[in-house]
Amino acid sequence: MSRIYTYEKVSSFLCKHVLRNKGSTRSIDNVVSALKRACVLSKDNWLDKTDELKLKALIAQWKLEDVTPSRRKRALRMVELKRMMDQSDLTDLVQLLKITMLASGHDGLLRSSEVLSGIRVVQILWRVDKEGFRLELPRSKMNRSGDSEFISFHDYGECSGAHLMRRWFDQNHLWGRLDSMVFPAVTRSGRLNFGKSPSYSWWRKVIKVKCKEIGLDDKLYSGHSLRAGGATDLFVAKVPYYIIKKMGRWKSEAAMLYYRCEEDVETSVAAAFSSLFELYKQE
Repeated sequence: MSRIYTYEKVSSFLCKHVLRNKGSTRSIDNVVSALKRACVLSKDNWLDKTDELKLKALIAQWKLEDVTPSRRKRALRMVELKRMMDQSDLTDLVQLLKITMLASGHDGLLRSSEVLSGIRVVQILWRVDKEGFRLELPRSKMNRSGDSEFISFHDYGECSGAHLMRRWFDQNHLWGRLDSMVFPAVTRSGRLNFGKSPSYSWWRKVIKVKCKEIGLDDKLYSGHSLRAGGATDLFVAKVPYYIIKKMGRWKSEAAMLYYRCEEDVETSVAAAFSSLFELYKQE
């Protein structure tokens, strides 16, 4: 009985998939995963180790030759968030809400789905001195472990998520309103609805408008830019990789995709080569 899944058949199928997508390999890993799942469900044999290595080498070559533009958005780092805050009137509750959400997303390396998940006051566990808090994220689609996850926030200054969150709690008297939404929806008339979470479309618009206000091309930024920005700032600050991975709740090595500071790479490489050159001159 002939094998359904062979190197020749799988590689040919993937080649046609890449061609249909005009040379883009963005979804190729998902296609391979789907093929493996289909293989298990149909009780067929997947590729042997040799053929799987050959397939991985082929996919790596396709990815190397992939010249389609990346859809990964640019990082929104602390420096951009500070500029956004400086141009906002934080005495206005809607403006304070937007900046608090932006800073919290950055400091907590939060996904948009987490920012908009309907976080309630009871999930914010403040320190006694109110100089920081822990955010409890219950089990969700992104957190499948079955246990709640806790993300720590610290007040490192006026643009920190913890500092702005404390101000937000004070302005809206949230300290005793345990069942209230922390981040409420904003009505068309500009009123805050603490019984409802903001929509994705509203959040995307907030990020686009805030980027435009400080002269950034809004097409290059999205809700995920906050998560990428927080991770990038930690990388630049030389925080160990395993800590960043833990902080961002990455189970795989995907955290490395969030290092998006070309200037830091250039500076580090130049410094390294200069040090080596000086060392070799002394020999």
